[in-house]
Amino acid sequence: KKCSVQGFSGSLGAMEDIPIASCATAFEHENGRTYILVFNEALYFGDKMDHSLINPNQVRDNGIPLWDNPYDDLFPKTRPLGIEAGGECKFIPFESKGATVFFRSHVPSDEELEECEHIELTSSTPWN
Repeated sequence: KKCSVQGFSGSLGAMEDIPIASCATAFEHENGRTYILVFNEALYFGDKMDHSLINPNQVRDNGIPLWDNPYDDLFPKTRPLGIEAGGECKFIPFESKGATVFFRSHVPSDEELEECEHIELTSSTPWN
């Protein structure tokens, strides 16, 4: 499947024929291990962007808690921003810069894809 992707303003134009795919990114956890985070039904931009975009609602719909609202009354008193990934990875903390909330990751090597634990954060069920 492919789709057109447009920003918040029509004046920004659209990116056409963006594939929808199962994508992976490598996350280096504070415990010293690298985890492969798998996002199914994700937009795949390849080398058209220097970062990945994830849909927080897809993660939540997959039953995985994700907190990305720094204005939540509970933040930071009871929980930090991030994804509650479970397993040994437990938590993927978010950083923020201005209005952008993100976590640092990199393109996984073949070795990382083969040897590191995979954590599936979104369902493979087709997403609208």
